[in-house]
Amino acid sequence: MGASPVPGAHGDRGRPRPPSARYHAEVRLTPLEEERLLIFTAAELARRHRAAGLKLNHPEAVALISDAMLEAARAGASYEECIVAGRSAVREDEVLEGVRDLAAEVRLEVLLGDGSRLIVLVDPLGPGPDPVTGSVPAR
Repeated sequence: MGASPVPGAHGDRGRPRPPSARYHAEVRLTPLEEERLLIFTAAELARRHRAAGLKLNHPEAVALISDAMLEAARAGASYEECIVAGRSAVREDEVLEGVRDLAAEVRLEVLLGDGSRLIVLVDPLGPGPDPVTGSVPAR
């Protein structure tokens, strides 16, 4: 059988397939959409590690917090509800030692019903135990 006139085409007797059958159109993403996919992918990996009983590292914890806030915003949550979603995404006992200190602040721009807003979570994993008493302050 002879070579097809169009590389990769599988038409009958060398006839080329229509362009839509030869390739998939390129996905064109904005920088914001690319960032969202990166956060989602990192959060999925973190969910897999957490489900396996592994403690989360800094990027995984931040990805889960960010993903929770972005999902809440996408679902129509208010600014305050997005903050609650971020704060409840990861518990301190789910992260490796030292991660709470590294994740002192999470800043994320989310799209809410009234426009784009910056959410800043200070100490998103909560304050650590008091070095003298060992007790954890209430959140």
